[in-house]
Amino acid sequence: MHSLGHHDFTQPTEGQATRGGHSYTERERRDPREVAEHRAAALRAIRLYAQVAGVSLKQAREAYAAGNVEVSDQTRNEVPRIMASTFKRWSKNFKNKRLVGLQPPAGNRTGSGVMDANAELTDFAITMLGHNHLLSAKTIWLAMQKNFAGSETRLPSCGAFRRWLLRWKRNHREHCERISNPDSHKNKFRVSFGHAADEVSQPLEIVEGDGSPTDIYCVNGRHNLTLTIDIFSRRPVAVISKTANTAAAKLCLRKLALTLGVPQKFRHDRGAEYLSASFQAALQNCEILSDPVPPFSGDKKPFVERAIGTINHSFMPLLPGFIGANIGERRAIESRKSFAKRLGEDRNVRFEVKLTANELQQRLDTWIEEVYSNTAHAGLNGRTPNQVWREAVAAGWIAKRLPERELDILLADVGTRTVGKKGIKFDRADFWDDELVGYVGSAVRVAQTDDMGEIVVFARDHQFIAVARNPERAGVPRREMAISATAAWRDHQREARKRDRALKAKFTPGRVLDAMTASREAGAPPLTPVELHDVPMLQAAADAIATGKD
Repeated sequence: MHSLGHHDFTQPTEGQATRGGHSYTERERRDPREVAEHRAAALRAIRLYAQVAGVSLKQAREAYAAGNVEVSDQTRNEVPRIMASTFKRWSKNFKNKRLVGLQPPAGNRTGSGVMDANAELTDFAITMLGHNHLLSAKTIWLAMQKNFAGSETRLPSCGAFRRWLLRWKRNHREHCERISNPDSHKNKFRVSFGHAADEVSQPLEIVEGDGSPTDIYCVNGRHNLTLTIDIFSRRPVAVISKTANTAAAKLCLRKLALTLGVPQKFRHDRGAEYLSASFQAALQNCEILSDPVPPFSGDKKPFVERAIGTINHSFMPLLPGFIGANIGERRAIESRKSFAKRLGEDRNVRFEVKLTANELQQRLDTWIEEVYSNTAHAGLNGRTPNQVWREAVAAGWIAKRLPERELDILLADVGTRTVGKKGIKFDRADFWDDELVGYVGSAVRVAQTDDMGEIVVFARDHQFIAVARNPERAGVPRREMAISATAAWRDHQREARKRDRALKAKFTPGRVLDAMTASREAGAPPLTPVELHDVPMLQAAADAIATGKD
């Protein structure tokens, strides 16, 4: 069996001392009476909190575990939480024996057990944990019994092994995190002395883009969040779309170019929406440098990752339809209602779904502008993103802009659509403008905008036609748009019939035929010279004709 090395797991960590080649924490070598005093302090604090707040002891214990009951830091470290059975036992022992009843039982010193004395057992247990960190202590213990059966190795009992494993995990948090969750381990323990924003010196020098499913159910289902953020100022722009796709990524970049300016470099992951030919072509057309990060390197674009997390944890929970940032939160939200009430309810009723995707977009834009961009950031030395932006402008920095209609073609073009009698079908909605009456039945090009209630319509040659609106999303009564569209169609038909009559009067079939005949007579080609085609039967035919005349 491969050995990981005994010293990898028994070297004393910070706050540890050694005795006889074994390690033990400062907490584990404290005087038993000191431990009892901290336990007594925790019991008194919980009972006092229950009395003052008028809550049950169970609620007081939960408040203590959440850190809402005031005790000293030493007591908090010694007794971070108290289970119900432990609280009952300690209370009884303290009543009968005072502090003596709260002292830990005498036993072997920590670090002198069977597991600590045998490096091979330690290696085996940690190797099993490294293969699968979800294995229970009993499963590993049973495997140990099987692996060392027939040997003279002394093995611990199941309870002793469970206590050793809990102690090892507590004393080796970095190693435990490394084998159980590598991504989390990198975020928590990877050394980081630099500052990721040091590479920029002005706004829009580098922007980061990424996306994530939202934690909100809308009336038409769950949507996706696409976010782009300026590293220098931390000012973001966001787009809500049905799925993560190239159109949403381009639309978010267009929104950034319109509201803030055209960036110099766009940093993104290797998702299909960013590596697509369409998105890369859009970056080249706008002269924006593409900067893809290596796979599984979220730390290479930390600002957009952090901003998405802030939105999901600070903004989304404020809205109806919030389903929780993870499975645990989702179950907690569902449990607010009794099972009897949940039985038979659909998703929209259970999570109180009320918002449309357009309303979610509007609320998110308002929150970003009013709250996020006006909140002080530690990475900005206590300044807000808007303050940093205004300071850069005051110092002479000038943003680069592109005309809106050109941006529609470069970044928001989503292809061609056919104009029907009910308008243009796009994103499960119909859009209309009176300028489209002359294009019914024709193909046009469509571009998205950051307003879900509008689309920009171009002719096939990219000539601007109109900005079409959906009545429900734009907040316009459909009846008014229908009346206006009908009137526009009648005016268009009236003008079309007028043009048809003028053409009919100008070009009649008789005039066209006369013109064709006159042209043929005046310019007739000369006769072609001919000669008699003499064949043997020609004379016989002539004789027969002559005989007939006689």
